[in-house]
Amino acid sequence: FSMDNAENNTSMMDQLADLLNEREPPLEFVAKDRRIMCFAHIINLCVQDVISGFTAADVADDLARAWRDDTEEKDKYIEAMRGNPLALARYAVRAIRASGIRRDEPMVQVPHKVQQQMSTEARPTLSRAVPSFELFMTAWEKMQQENRRLAPFIEVGLIKARRYYNRMDNTKAYIISMLVDPFLQFRWIKMHWAQDWVVRAEESVITLV
Repeated sequence: FSMDNAENNTSMMDQLADLLNEREPPLEFVAKDRRIMCFAHIINLCVQDVISGFTAADVADDLARAWRDDTEEKDKYIEAMRGNPLALARYAVRAIRASGIRRDEPMVQVPHKVQQQMSTEARPTLSRAVPSFELFMTAWEKMQQENRRLAPFIEVGLIKARRYYNRMDNTKAYIISMLVDPFLQFRWIKMHWAQDWVVRAEESVITLV
């Protein structure tokens, strides 16, 4: 079942598992393994956490701790962060759109491009979920290292991303879909995962044979 990450969906899947496993003979329905998380919803949650970081009451204090160099540039930037930059940015975006000028913000464009890739209707996309999510996280991690101004905000989004990425371990469908994809099979896993995780992936498939 593919659904968003609301807790009521979790409760529904648990209840469905109870009903099916009480049958005679039981169907051995594992709720977590039969649930596919909505990729677009996860990306949206990560971005929302980043945006919320810009408006948090203690954002300037967090930034001051993350930015260790004592420079005039640092002081000016932190002072600017105290002035609700998100509200100013929204005003600027409205002005830019009205003028016909567009400029993409890389921090937001990364998840946007990944989300667009996963939203194609031309072919099934479940097999691309793990690779796309890993590329998304890698791009944000690189951006975090290269831009200390954005680092604290990106970290907030990465915390949410890592949490949902770890939940993918509960569902074998991701691994199976990669295996049956002629383009991917196990190549991505063997190229990008540590050996112990490769072994776990192979074992999860073998148990279904």
